[in-house]
Amino acid sequence: MVRKSLSAEKLQLFEELIRKELNESVQYIENINKEQSVGARESSGDLSSYAYHQADQGSDTNYMEHTVKMMESEREKIRLLNDAMRRIQDGSFGVCEMCGELIPDNRLQVIPYATLCIESKEKMEDKKRKQRRRSSMTKVKTSPAYLIMLIILVADQFSKLLIRINLDLHHSIPILSNIFGDTFMLTHVSNTGAAFSIGFSSDLINRIFFIATTLLALGFILYLLYQSTHRIQVVAFGLVMGGASGNLIDRVIRGEVTDFINVDFPDFIIQRFPIFNIADSAIFIAVCLLIIDMFFIQDAQAASTDESSEHIQEEIHTKEI
Repeated sequence: MVRKSLSAEKLQLFEELIRKELNESVQYIENINKEQSVGARESSGDLSSYAYHQADQGSDTNYMEHTVKMMESEREKIRLLNDAMRRIQDGSFGVCEMCGELIPDNRLQVIPYATLCIESKEKMEDKKRKQRRRSSMTKVKTSPAYLIMLIILVADQFSKLLIRINLDLHHSIPILSNIFGDTFMLTHVSNTGAAFSIGFSSDLINRIFFIATTLLALGFILYLLYQSTHRIQVVAFGLVMGGASGNLIDRVIRGEVTDFINVDFPDFIIQRFPIFNIADSAIFIAVCLLIIDMFFIQDAQAASTDESSEHIQEEIHTKEI
């Protein structure tokens, strides 16, 4: 493969440009050093002859800080220009270090020490932007998830126990019937399927399948929990673990899940909503929270990060020019 390189004429032109910018940067630093030397001699006199106002002192401090930053920037520019001069000597000047293509002349005229073409520079900045986005997503405490899980688990198991003790299977008790009629009822049913009575026709297949899938799901939820970056995710995963664990205990011990919450929505919505329990409700709420996090919270954070990254990129570009 033939190695790409600039012609000798172009290398000579860019060498002259780099020498010119080197001289300008060196001269700039020398001028700053002279100004500081003069200022130091003037300030070494007797200050008791005039009032030295605090505002003047603050202004001088800001000026000194600005001067130091400018000198550091010029020294870094001199280092980059010297590196560019060495690349001219070995013939690698003007060749992109990432893709191996020639860097356009107009870019080198503006930034003679550039080592990347525009396309490679954009790819690198995009990579840095993604890294900044990942680093900005700091993990949150996961301990509240276990407390939420415990609360849901206890509430779910205790409510099911009360239903099994006090209400016969397939019997119902209306709640506030004088106000809501039969809209809200407690109905004792057993479910060998999943949430809202979803499942297979065989009870044995349901039991094996849903125990296995629940265990796998809990393992995956634990992994996601430790990757959480928002509190809403911690709450959602705590709800899921509590709900899944509550129904898992039923399947392991009894081979079926106790459901009892019976809600009758208007007929134009659904004829009769499936009977469910507290565990099912916790999982449903968790899914809603994760949807909110995915489409609202994460999108808002990504937009904020992108805006910050674009601002940083503009500063870098301005500094290069």
